[in-house]
Amino acid sequence: MRSLYVRILLALVGTVLASLVAFLATFFAMTRPAQVRLLRQFQARHIEEAIATYQRGGVTELSQYLESLNRTWTGATHYLVDASDRDVVSGESRSALVHARRGSLGTPPEIDGRLIIIEPTQNGPYRLVSPAAGTARRAPDAAARQGPAADLDSGG
Repeated sequence: MRSLYVRILLALVGTVLASLVAFLATFFAMTRPAQVRLLRQFQARHIEEAIATYQRGGVTELSQYLESLNRTWTGATHYLVDASDRDVVSGESRSALVHARRGSLGTPPEIDGRLIIIEPTQNGPYRLVSPAAGTARRAPDAAARQGPAADLDSGG
C-alpha cells in the first residue's frame, strides 16, 4: 500500500515540476522579445533626441541632455559617439565600449560588470553608448580593489 502512495506522490511531483518548467520556458520565450523591443524603442528615441539637441544647441545642450538621461536611468552613463568612436561631448575615445565583445550566447557585452548598450542611428554616423548597471560577476573584494567603474567615464 505504501509503494502505491509513493508512486502517486512521485508522479504528482514530477507532473508539477514538468508543468513549472514548461510554464517558465513559455513565459521567458514570450516576454524576452517584448522586453528587447521596448528597450530598443527607448534607445532609438533617446538617440533621436540627443542628435536633435546636438544640432539645435551644440555640445553644451547635448551635455545637459545626456546628464538628464544619466539622472533618469539610475546606474547608466550615456555617450553620443561619432563614426570614429569619439565622444561628441568630451572628444575622448569610446572605442573600448563600442567594440566590446558580446558575451556567450549573444548576451550584451559587459565591461567591469556594466552592460554596454549601443544604439546606432537610422541614417547617420552617431551611436548612443550606454554602460548601464549590470550583473557584476566578480567577487565583491575584487570590485572594491578596482574601485568604481570610473575608468569607463574616462574613456578607458
